[in-house]
Amino acid sequence: MTEIRPLRTGDPERIGPYRLTGFLGRGGQGAVFLGEAEDGSRAAVKVLDAEWAEDPEYRRRFVREAAAARRVASFCTAQVVGADVHAERPYIASEYVPGPTLREAVEKDGPRTGADLERLAVATATALAAVHGAGIEHRDLKPGNVLLAPDGPRVIDFGIARVADVSGTHSGSLIGTPGYMAPERIAGEPAGSPAHPGAADVFSWGAVMLYAATGRAAFEGDSVPNVMHRVLHEDPDLSGVEEPLRGLLARCLSKDPERRPDSSELLLDLLGRPAADSGPAAGPTAGPTAAAAEPETAPETGSGRTGGPGRDGAAPGSPAAPRTGRRALRPALLSAAALVLLAAALGGYLALGPGAAPPQERPAAAAASDPGRTDGAAEPGASPSEPGAASASATASSGKDRDGDGEKPEDDAEGEDGGGEESPEPDGPVFPDAFAGSWTGTDRDGGTGHVLTVPPESRTASLVSGDGECTWSFTAVRKNDRGGYNATMTSDRGCGPHTTSSLWIEEGTLLVHMHGVPGNHEAKWFDLTRG
Repeated sequence: MTEIRPLRTGDPERIGPYRLTGFLGRGGQGAVFLGEAEDGSRAAVKVLDAEWAEDPEYRRRFVREAAAARRVASFCTAQVVGADVHAERPYIASEYVPGPTLREAVEKDGPRTGADLERLAVATATALAAVHGAGIEHRDLKPGNVLLAPDGPRVIDFGIARVADVSGTHSGSLIGTPGYMAPERIAGEPAGSPAHPGAADVFSWGAVMLYAATGRAAFEGDSVPNVMHRVLHEDPDLSGVEEPLRGLLARCLSKDPERRPDSSELLLDLLGRPAADSGPAAGPTAGPTAAAAEPETAPETGSGRTGGPGRDGAAPGSPAAPRTGRRALRPALLSAAALVLLAAALGGYLALGPGAAPPQERPAAAAASDPGRTDGAAEPGASPSEPGAASASATASSGKDRDGDGEKPEDDAEGEDGGGEESPEPDGPVFPDAFAGSWTGTDRDGGTGHVLTVPPESRTASLVSGDGECTWSFTAVRKNDRGGYNATMTSDRGCGPHTTSSLWIEEGTLLVHMHGVPGNHEAKWFDLTRG
């Protein structure tokens, strides 16, 4: 369970109908508090910082985050129970969910095995299908974003989720967690298509299940750049995972998005039912459903790949060619099929209940005999001895990051990057070709080996620290007088409170200036050259 710390000097004592009783964490644009309503119920209350509350853009992003979370079936996530983005301090209140994260549970009790693993796989695949059926792409599925609540697993943190646009395609973005991020995302390629919009999430699901079954990350490394390289060019180690889960994970972790199953096929496979080529697909749907995701008014209080192993085919043990015909169905059919699958899967899970035996004997994936801890606790939720975890992504962590998840023990809450937006605002600038590519260099505090990646024709950039402990994400908002760009930014927990920055090029060096705030935090500078 996330450590509930006392309120700090300057923290509000009340937000909306909630009396704030503790501090859970913070992120780029806000903090998360434990709140108590008049009826005694508790909620995780995410509050936008005062400096951003004056910005209409951030209020709109808050609207979209709440709308995205509310569109997902409440049984599989932390339900939004209240929101007011018109308040002086905009907030979103989510159900406070007791229970450890999957990361905490594996670190404390070891890998999942037998029926326990099978139930986890079915429940998380069901949640993923629900997310996709609502027209949403999660984009940051990882062990720290799976809460093992008493009534079943919950997938949380829609802070960087994205709603499918009307074409069903997305612009490239490096936002996410490298160790669980699909290779096409890392490479800056479009991470979805009308044929298979949820492919990147399916890859993440495969990496999460491999961790659950073995206790190790699918792609380990001693730095985030090393992890990214392995995701792009190497096959995952599936040793210790038995059939039939092994074959399914191999398909999910294919370098080729079209070779991965979609979330409806995951459910069919896990439930022991054959998936016909003409069958439906479940993915973030486009069209009217997605278009409705961005309300005009706020919800109110109340309820890349470049060569390397696996590039041209699936991972070892994977079925061969992709089947694209099944994915050309209309969004309405996709949603209807997803509902049928969700009903079947949810009914089965509730019938099983925690600790019950599966309804039929199917070979379950076994854990590795030696799980081999990957780090000291890199996902949210640091202490394995703690009994639970909070919703609203307010989970803590500790230890060295070997799987590229960028999680740290400091007091940031995840997902505070604008929340649930479909894509950057369309009127913002795009980094020109002079910025595109990979840059490496130093900071002025003595750090070395930092890597900045700017995808072609993108508003976004990502900077990974040389020790792999921090990842900063940038979104260009306007040109500056140095011939470069001012940008908003977010960072991993514990990587500093910087929320704005400037980037420009001088004599072949790309300078990154993370702005300081007098009396709060100091500026940070990076000097980078083409890598």
